[in-house]
Amino acid sequence: IIIDSTNLATGEKFVQIDLGSAFACGVTSLGNGFCWGADTNDKLGNGVTTGNQNIPVAMTISNLAAGEKFTTISTGNNHACGITSINKAYCWGSDDDAQIGNGATTGDQDEPVVVDITNLAAGEIFTKIETGSASNCGLTNLGNIFCWGSDAVGSLGNGAGITNQNIPTGVD
Repeated sequence: IIIDSTNLATGEKFVQIDLGSAFACGVTSLGNGFCWGADTNDKLGNGVTTGNQNIPVAMTISNLAAGEKFTTISTGNNHACGITSINKAYCWGSDDDAQIGNGATTGDQDEPVVVDITNLAAGEIFTKIETGSASNCGLTNLGNIFCWGSDAVGSLGNGAGITNQNIPTGVD
C-alpha cells in the first residue's frame, strides 16, 4: 500500500515515520511533519480537532521558528514528540499525565509545543526522543537521559515513584 501523497509537495517523500495508537506521523524530505489516523486527544498536531484523517495532514508549525523543520517524530499512545533542525524538542496531543513536558498540565495540545529544558545543562540538547504510553524519555548530546510524563510504574527512572513529571527530569 502506498501512502496518499495528496498533501505533499511535488517530489516530497517520507524519510521517517512512526506508528502510535490508531495514528501515525512522519517527516518528509523537506522536513515537514505530517500525521494521519484518529485525531482523538488532538494527536495529529494540525492545530484543530478534525476527526479521523485517512491521508497525511500537515502539522501546524506556528510555534516553530522561521525555517525550523522536523528531523524526527516519535508517536506514543495519544501524543507525539519531535526534534527539529535547530535541536528543539516539541510534543503535542494528550497531556493527561504531563507528557507534553511544557511545565504545566494544560490539557490536550493540538499543535507542537516546545518542551521545557530547564533541567538540562547549558548547551545540552535532545538528540533523540522516544515516546511511550504516557511518558517520554530523551537522550541528550552529553549522553544524559531525561524523562517526563507518567511515573505510574516507575517508567521515569528518577526514583520518585508514582509522581508525574511535567518537565524532563534526569534519570538517576
